[in-house]
Amino acid sequence: GLIYLAATISNLISTSPHLADQEISATTFILGVLMLVLGLGWTAIRKKALLILPGRKIKSLLPPTA
Repeated sequence: GLIYLAATISNLISTSPHLADQEISATTFILGVLMLVLGLGWTAIRKKALLILPGRKIKSLLPPTA
């Protein structure tokens, strides 16, 4: 899920020819931090949702995590 997405994004960044090396590392770092924050936030939201919603609805609403 999240890890795969982060890897895909960093692959896209590293294969972009118009970006300089410094830009790549800075962007990758910023994206990594954003992914971490979003990941932690998503986990918290999911846990809250699990408390509120019945299990069957959860499975249909939320994407599967890898």
